[in-house]
Amino acid sequence: MSLHPGWKDRDSPLIAVESLAPYQKRVLDECEELDGRLESLHVFIEDSPVFRGLSKIEQRLLVDQRHAMTVYRDILRERIKLFR
Repeated sequence: MSLHPGWKDRDSPLIAVESLAPYQKRVLDECEELDGRLESLHVFIEDSPVFRGLSKIEQRLLVDQRHAMTVYRDILRERIKLFR
């Protein structure tokens, strides 16, 4: 039995990939990719001098994008919880 790498929900065990439908595996993969992109965006916003050099409008849009990505990731996680 293989467990999906990278998906860790503090309230739930890892998911056995073999028991999932193909669309469910895609949701897991999408969530994992989104986690990585969200982490990169967060680091960029919080730590990058490039971010601080952007216009206030671009900065606001990137912060809004991070928020939207977080909401989307949370929705994917809720869907994944239903796979169990």
